[in-house]
Parts: sequence; C-alpha cells; structure tokens
Amino acid sequence: MPASTKNAIIEARENRHHEFVCSGGSKAELFSEILDVGFDEIYHIFVKYGWMEG
Repeated sequence: MPASTKNAIIEARENRHHEFVCSGGSKAELFSEILDVGFDEIYHIFVKYGWMEG
C-alpha cells in the first residue's frame, strides 16, 4: 500500500469518516499492512461460477 494511501485513510478516520475494505478474499488473505491501518468493516465477496459444456 502506498504511503499516501495509508496517510489518506488515517486522516479520513481522524476526521470521523468510516473506512471499509471490500475484498475478493477472506480476512486471512489480506496483508497485515492493510489491516493495521484500521477499518470499520471488511466485506468479503465470494463469487463462484460454474458451467457445463457439451
């Protein structure tokens, strides 16, 4: 995560904005540098596609 992004998130939280993470993976798959910034919610999007040909 770029330092400018981290600083922007921290500044937004200091100004009472809520921060959310939307990820295609589970919390365990997120890097600690992302989680250490601090977020109000983490949303996990699990989408499975299946199809059959023939």
